[in-house]
Amino acid sequence: MVTIAFQKVGQDINEWYNLIKQNDIYKAKNKREEIKSTLPNMKENQNVLIYFNLIDSRYKLMTEDYSVRRITG
Repeated sequence: MVTIAFQKVGQDINEWYNLIKQNDIYKAKNKREEIKSTLPNMKENQNVLIYFNLIDSRYKLMTEDYSVRRITG
């Protein structure tokens, strides 16, 4: 098993957040799955895990808003 540096995961989370800000749901979804698959192999760092959860909350708000707009839109 290869350990992934937490700095790399943090950088990926920054890229993911930029996709969220651009409302690119498809790319943001793919980036989220990519990050989630790397978390178990990441060198432990609580700050990165907290950051992931913060951005994941923002992602969930975006996808929820998108779903509501599609239904009512």
